Amino acid sequence: MNYSILENRLTIVDVQTLRLVSGMEPLQSALLKRALSASLFTLSAVTDEDETVGMLRVAGDGAYIFVIADLLVRPDARGEGIGSALVNAALDRMCAMLPSSAWSTVTLVAAEGKESFYERLGFHTLPHGAAGHGMQTFIHGCSPQ
Repeated sequence: MNYSILENRLTIVDVQTLRLVSGMEPLQSALLKRALSASLFTLSAVTDEDETVGMLRVAGDGAYIFVIADLLVRPDARGEGIGSALVNAALDRMCAMLPSSAWSTVTLVAAEGKESFYERLGFHTLPHGAAGHGMQTFIHGCSPQ
């Protein structure tokens, strides 16, 4: 499959479609719109036929904290190197945002069972070195509608 990695072209429809074909629930469009606009950048894997077959979103402060979020590849396009290409393109883009003498932390929460994919790309499971266990919690909206 021929594809290109394009920056900041990801749409709400692209995300919802990739979520649905991956067996995930769609997100509220208003929240997704906010998430996309607050991202440092997004990457899309787009075929020669202009179809989005993969996506990745990066959040953080753009200085010393980066968070890879929402890596999704359409199930029938998996195994083609698209996920790796998206992660590597994101790491290259993050590196380009930093002065040559600066270092940064790139974090993510791997889907269960996908840790080895990220380990092949240079990530370490936590704890590792000076880093403790990765932590996560979930919250529900509490503001009045």
